[in-house]
Amino acid sequence: MESEKLVRLVTQAQAGDEEAYQALYLDAYRSVFHLALRIVKNIEDAEDITQEVFIVVHEKLPELRQPYAFYKWINQIAVNKCSALLRKYYGIAKLNDEEEILALLDDDPLALPDKAIDDEDTRKIILEV
Repeated sequence: MESEKLVRLVTQAQAGDEEAYQALYLDAYRSVFHLALRIVKNIEDAEDITQEVFIVVHEKLPELRQPYAFYKWINQIAVNKCSALLRKYYGIAKLNDEEEILALLDDDPLALPDKAIDDEDTRKIILEV
């Protein structure tokens, strides 16, 4: 999604416009789901995480200060949810193999929007988690 449209939709959704929120949901759902699936490697868990992510997004969207950073923000939420699930059920404290995490992002263009894949800040955030 082009950045001007993204900023407009985020701003409208922050103001309570449910149609704008729905447009953001439809645009981001697939990438969030694929990112979660690549991390947790389980369809049901990825679906649950995706649902949890959008609940958080709906509740916390008004707090997002930089609408243009929506994808970074939503992907960070997804990675945090995945890490929490892995810690809870599988005893994995965190994702620590940098090459494996980068491979998750690079192998699947649906994992993150094109702009976020190239963004070094997004990579750093994901690697920190």
